Amino acid sequence: MDKLQHRQGFTLIELVITLAMTMAAIAMAAPSIAGYVQRQELKLGAADLTSYIQSARSLSASTECPTRVELRNQNGQLQVETLIDKHTQFKGCPRWFDANSAGNLSALLVSSTTVQSIAVDRAVTLRFQGVSGALDSSSAIQFTVNKGDARARISLDGIGNGVISYVN
Repeated sequence: MDKLQHRQGFTLIELVITLAMTMAAIAMAAPSIAGYVQRQELKLGAADLTSYIQSARSLSASTECPTRVELRNQNGQLQVETLIDKHTQFKGCPRWFDANSAGNLSALLVSSTTVQSIAVDRAVTLRFQGVSGALDSSSAIQFTVNKGDARARISLDGIGNGVISYVN
């Protein structure tokens, strides 16, 4: 009898009940954790995308060539291509093409990258003017990127600076 009065530890039923309660709490928290992860991936992808857009804007100003950024979904990922178009309006642009051994080309692909965590709502082409780097008024000024159920609207002003507003 002395042994029964001083027993230590938990019974099997106590452990099963504790485990069941823990699993129920995890099951309730899982959807909000998944949504949080999606939102964070969306934020990282949108930041990467705006960085590529700003790089293209800077490239158009420094080369004096019109530059375009093409965004399209490909195999479940966002494909981002930056191209420089040869234009004779400014002297610097043909010189830049000649200096880069591309004098006979009308356009040059300078970067192609994939942003894996996001997708765009439609194919988008952004055109930046040579010298000023201003966003051409014919370009898409607003578009939506998404990751699962999370969405962000990117709005660009005339010089290509972006405002990201998160919808979900």
